[in-house]
Amino acid sequence: MAARWTGHEDALLADLYRTGTPLRAMSEQLGRSADAITNRRRVLHIADRRERWSEGHDRLIVAATRAGLPASVVARQLGVPGDRVRRRRAQLTGAASAPPRYTAAEDDAIRAAWAQGRSVADVAAALGRPADGLRRRAQQLGVHRPPPRRRWTAAEDRVVRAGYASGATCVEIAHRLGATRTPGAVSARAGKLGLGNYARRWLTADDQALQALVARGLSVDQAAVELVRTPEAVRGRLRHLGLTVAEPIAYDREGRRWTEAEDRLMRRHVGSHPSALSWLLGRSDHAVRSRMRRLGLAGARLPTSHYPLPGGVLVTPGERAVIARELTEHSGPRLRAVALRLGRSPGEVRRLADDLRRESVA
Repeated sequence: MAARWTGHEDALLADLYRTGTPLRAMSEQLGRSADAITNRRRVLHIADRRERWSEGHDRLIVAATRAGLPASVVARQLGVPGDRVRRRRAQLTGAASAPPRYTAAEDDAIRAAWAQGRSVADVAAALGRPADGLRRRAQQLGVHRPPPRRRWTAAEDRVVRAGYASGATCVEIAHRLGATRTPGAVSARAGKLGLGNYARRWLTADDQALQALVARGLSVDQAAVELVRTPEAVRGRLRHLGLTVAEPIAYDREGRRWTEAEDRLMRRHVGSHPSALSWLLGRSDHAVRSRMRRLGLAGARLPTSHYPLPGGVLVTPGERAVIARELTEHSGPRLRAVALRLGRSPGEVRRLADDLRRESVA
């Protein structure tokens, strides 16, 4: 049985939908599967973000387009994401036409604004231009010189790999790097290194592995650790495949009052897999997740989209995701670059790419 939704979770869910938070980010923050979040939205009668636009909204978008207002301004007025406004604008007015060329007077105004140190937002509003386009034009004029993006070093990559292997959060890993990288940058780099294991789409091989685990009589918790998935994700996939699993494990401390020692242990192992924590504490993953929210630890693990891998894993789910995403053709410099980043030989990566390609057409 899934844990009941609390009033606090319902309020947070409504707020996340209102602010346009992506479904994947909602899943991480609430500790629920995407299916569970969608079903709860329907129960609470929260409007689907893909519902039809009202006539008033359409008139506003068309009028703003004719007036040359950027989509970001309309999005703030309507309280919706800018990308959604741009898609609707394209539907109503056709493909977005190229913006008018910058005039000599606008170029002079940009040069003067940069010399005076004025904010980009003020200049963009005065000229009726989007801020991003204004920065690009200033860069073309030679007055805006953004610092180059600093490349990741091999030493930094080793710190990220070690942090993910130990279950450290991205905040902790960023601190180990001397606060020279943000937690978001750490998470993004981990994805490039094939370390991220959260919110992956289910491949044919994943379904086959899950079916084999069910045939062996493993429980949801055991299958979750084997597949490096959350128990909730495994339950959702089992429902999708129409499969049943073994009865849940009888936990020693289920239903008992939580102790200070257990709370301290959870704080020390906040990055651990929910099933691993449940075994360690003798409680179900639902109870562990609920206690983490009560202790304020759910937000602490939000920046880390991974779980330490069980021993014996030859190819990580993150590595498979990188290869599937970036190697549609496994040849030339691209293959060697991905192999170097993953710390594998080009031959290994080529074989993995071939395996994934066969799985996709199976």
